[in-house]
Amino acid sequence: MVQAARKIAMPAAAVPPPTSAKNTTLAKKLRRGKVVPTAETAASRARMGWTAFEATFSEPLPVAGQLSAFEALRSRVVLEATDAQVGASKHGQPYGNAMYEDIRARMGALAAERSSLDALTPQLLMGLVYDLTAHCEIWWSERFDVDALDSSSHQGDVAGGES
Repeated sequence: MVQAARKIAMPAAAVPPPTSAKNTTLAKKLRRGKVVPTAETAASRARMGWTAFEATFSEPLPVAGQLSAFEALRSRVVLEATDAQVGASKHGQPYGNAMYEDIRARMGALAAERSSLDALTPQLLMGLVYDLTAHCEIWWSERFDVDALDSSSHQGDVAGGES
């Protein structure tokens, strides 16, 4: 099962991120947190891998009154990111790199736990972190309007985000 998941997820993760990824919600949020620039490309790639994994292995229909394994995992990852953000923000702004290091360690530990979802790796879980970031469930800085012109960005963000 692990090998099958890797064969499915790897082609999607191997495709380079589109050029338009420079002004996505994900990129803007990482930049605002002052996460190192290489993380933007890594985030786009990891997110593509997660998307392929989730599309392949998610339940077709939810069971009434029961949290799906993927929804339970999303909730757990948001809680881990919250703890990482609280710890990193104690040292002031910007805290994106400190938060990144903590989340990477947490996703490594989470991947090592027994789960009903086979083949979870730290890289796949980081893809989920970035997917949740793009959907504004995880922040790498204080909240801000991602659709507003961000004059402090390196690339001169323009309005518009991803959902």
